[in-house]
Amino acid sequence: MNSVLAPVLNFDHYVNHWATAIRTPFLNKLMYWATFTGRFEPMLILSIILFFILVLMKKKDMIVPFLVAMPGGYGVMSLIKYLFSRARPSNAVFHVNSFSFPSGHAMMSTIFFLFILIVFYNDIKKLVLRILFLVIVIGTPLLISFSRIYFNVHWASDVIGGIILGMIWLSLSFEVK
Repeated sequence: MNSVLAPVLNFDHYVNHWATAIRTPFLNKLMYWATFTGRFEPMLILSIILFFILVLMKKKDMIVPFLVAMPGGYGVMSLIKYLFSRARPSNAVFHVNSFSFPSGHAMMSTIFFLFILIVFYNDIKKLVLRILFLVIVIGTPLLISFSRIYFNVHWASDVIGGIILGMIWLSLSFEVK
C-alpha cells in the first residue's frame, strides 16, 4: 500500500517544505485572515446569513439543498476524518485537534462559495459584476484552502481531497428537493 501512496506522500512533503520556504510577514497576515474565515464559527455565521437571504429573496427551491449541503457536508467531512484518521504535518504553525484528511476548511468553504455561485450567478446581469463575483466566490475558497497548506496544518492532498469532496457533496445536495 505504501508504494501506491508514495507519489502522493512525496508530493505532500515537497509542498509542505515549499510552503514553509515562501512565508513572509505580509503573507502571514493574509493567510491568517483566510484561515480564520474558513473556521467553523465564521462559516456558521455566513451560513445563517445566507439562509435568511435565500428566504428573503424567495429562493425557496434552494433552501433544502442548502440545508443538505452545509450541515450534511460538515457531518460527512467529520465522518471521513474519523475513518481516515490521518495525522497532520508535524511542522504545523499552530496545533489543531482533529485529523487531517480531508481539510474541513477546504471542503466547507468550497461547498459554501460554490453554492453561492450556483444560486446567484444568473442574477448578475452586468459583465464586470459577474467577473468580480466569479473572482470572489472562486478565489475565496481557494485562498482559504491554500492557507491550510501555507501554515502546514494540512498536507496538500488533504486540501485537494477536501475541495473535490466539497464539489461532490454540493452536487449531491442539489439532487435533494
